[in-house]
Amino acid sequence: MMLNSDEIRRSILQGQMPDTWHIVRGSTSFAILFILALWIACVVIGTNVGIFLLVVTHPSAIARLVNSGMFLLIANLLELLFFLVMAYRQARTAKDAIIVFLPEGCLEFLNISSSKPSKRSWHTVWYAQTASLRFHVNIAGNVSLNVQTHDGIHYRWVLNPYYGNRVDLAQDILIAYTTYTVLHRGTLNERTSE
Repeated sequence: MMLNSDEIRRSILQGQMPDTWHIVRGSTSFAILFILALWIACVVIGTNVGIFLLVVTHPSAIARLVNSGMFLLIANLLELLFFLVMAYRQARTAKDAIIVFLPEGCLEFLNISSSKPSKRSWHTVWYAQTASLRFHVNIAGNVSLNVQTHDGIHYRWVLNPYYGNRVDLAQDILIAYTTYTVLHRGTLNERTSE
């Protein structure tokens, strides 16, 4: 019997989970480290590009600002403020994010304790409904799962940085999917031939 997302969420919140479920909780430190890396990239790239563009467009006025150091101070303070706001938001989201491995599938809840979660606040992969599952890492390091169902529906699940190594997490999901398909090979073939 396959449960729906709402029943799974309720079971987790009530602490009544079967032993076959494995939960990976989001980590605020991973979320903050992710945002810190983005902030460092902004400081290094943004400051240098900003200085270059300002010097090229307004060489006399900007040169005095750059030489005085005031421009760098203001730019870095603004970027620091942006980092703190983003880190706070990401840490709150990560604290409430979990991935649940079930024998029948894998789910991610981004706001598990919300009283009114939206449909966009979770991702699911039900192994019996999945025809193919592949993971992809783009040039920016984002890891996503490309899912195709037996009904021909394609969708992409971008894994959040809250859980640590996203490549390992994607591989864990692929291993769970492969294990399910091997164990249920006969029943899956019967369903797809109907």
